[in-house]
Amino acid sequence: MNLSQKGWLKERQVEWAKLQTPIAVLQRKGKDQENLKSFVRIMLLAYALKQERVKYHKLYGTKLNHEDLKMPPFESEETKDTEAPTGPQKSRLE
Repeated sequence: MNLSQKGWLKERQVEWAKLQTPIAVLQRKGKDQENLKSFVRIMLLAYALKQERVKYHKLYGTKLNHEDLKMPPFESEETKDTEAPTGPQKSRLE
C-alpha cells in the first residue's frame, strides 16, 4: 500500500468514526420513543381499567373501594431490576 492509499484509508476511517456518533444518538432516540410509546399505552390501559371498575360498581350498586382507583406505582429502569419487599417486614424488637 502506498502513501496515497494509506491516506485515503485513514480518511475513510475518520469519516466512519464521525458518522458512528450521530447514528448512535439516533438509535437511542428511537429506543426512547419506543419506551415512551409503551409507557403511554400502559397508562391508557390503567385508565381504562379504572373506568371499567367505576362502571361496574355503578351498574351493580356495590361499594367502590378507592384503593382500586389509585394509579399503579411507576417503575423506572433503575428500580425495575430490584425486588420489592413482598410482605410486612418484622422489626428486630419483636
